[in-house]
Amino acid sequence: MNRRYGVTLLELMIVILLMAIVAGLVLPSSQPTVHEQLRAAANFVASELELAKSLAVSYNSNYTVTVDKSTNRLALRHTGTNTVLHSLPQELITPESPDATVRIIDLTKFRDTLGDVEIVAAAELGTVMRAESKIEFGPEGMPTSGLGFIIWLKTGKEASTRYVTVIVDGKTGEVTRGPSDAIPPPSGLISGK
Repeated sequence: MNRRYGVTLLELMIVILLMAIVAGLVLPSSQPTVHEQLRAAANFVASELELAKSLAVSYNSNYTVTVDKSTNRLALRHTGTNTVLHSLPQELITPESPDATVRIIDLTKFRDTLGDVEIVAAAELGTVMRAESKIEFGPEGMPTSGLGFIIWLKTGKEASTRYVTVIVDGKTGEVTRGPSDAIPPPSGLISGK
């Protein structure tokens, strides 16, 4: 019996075509969608707020998160009266932190995961909404101001711009993430502090 162990050109073309189809299905899905990027960024920001709240409760003191739109960063620091707590636990210090008293989270360092998500506004939610760049959590895990706090994140340009919000309840300190198709912030907040 005389068997051939080679492959024909047709068989080779079929294998290449199947590989191209599989690659076409897999590669686009490996990139996160805009909604996934916004959700990931909102989860990231919410986690930082939850961390500040947790530290405030655990150490029975005050911790503040500062939102810096211009650098796309969040800064967490102890703002209570016990100066021993000014130095954060070593495991919380990031490479961007200038020293042990502040934890800096730079959202631009996570472009692979978050894409071009940026912080566009932050506000305190009282009887009127006003631009505010800081929220301080007290020992009970609630904002010391007693007011809510909201952060808007966005990605995309012009018609394809999408927003997501992260909200802190002023009475309970609960941190929630809004949908990835939230409305933009009022224009007065975008140019605010």
